[in-house]
Amino acid sequence: MKPFKQTMMALTAGGLAASLLAFAEPQVWGGADAASEPATSSTGLKPLSDFSKIKDLEQRAVALFQEAGKVIQSPRCMV
Repeated sequence: MKPFKQTMMALTAGGLAASLLAFAEPQVWGGADAASEPATSSTGLKPLSDFSKIKDLEQRAVALFQEAGKVIQSPRCMV
């Protein structure tokens, strides 16, 4: 695959994953009480801050996409 195409695919996947993870925040689904809980306790997802530690953009995009896959493949989304 050409480098430009790989980069664009990685950025697209990362953007999609970040968008999905933004909606999976516990504050959105859990109400006021969820704001005090870590993201991993109620959703099983890693907080976005974990992904900012990954410096390689391709690795970050893959990690975000895999995390978004948890949301996409959840029973609520498979209906």
